[in-house]
Amino acid sequence: MKINNETKFSTRDLRKVFLAGLKDRGANYKSYRIRVYNSRKGIRGYAWVNSYDMAMGIPSKEDLTNSESMERFAQVFIHEVDHTLGLKHREMKHIRQIDVSWSEGMTIQKESPKPKKTISMQERIDQREQKAKDKTAMYEKKVKHYQNLLKKWKKKVKYYERRNKAASPE
Repeated sequence: MKINNETKFSTRDLRKVFLAGLKDRGANYKSYRIRVYNSRKGIRGYAWVNSYDMAMGIPSKEDLTNSESMERFAQVFIHEVDHTLGLKHREMKHIRQIDVSWSEGMTIQKESPKPKKTISMQERIDQREQKAKDKTAMYEKKVKHYQNLLKKWKKKVKYYERRNKAASPE
């Protein structure tokens, strides 16, 4: 399963929920590609019938640590899984009637922001200087490589010019 998480929710927690739901439905969880995005209007999802592609939208202010929101998220997810398994709306239960007892006790936490590393102005200048030196060395090496290639191709041009001159009747 590949998860493209564009939110601040924990990818690890999302993976646990998705895996449990897919296993509950007997789906081939290894093939799924799930995009998780920030939704402006509630928990939502979409999926293609008979496909492994789906997307889940979660509002950034949603609290998926409480059981009610988590149940709603799980129900929408299972609804979308059912689409991927070939079901259309007329063949499904209403979202609120979907049994998601497999998700009890699960939560999806928000990732805690990583603390910014503070460095002094001198350290920043030293890092930039080192980067400039590294780039200079890299481009000098590339220039040398291209000079050697140019030399090689000039030799080939001379060879063919001499060959054609010798072969042409005057």
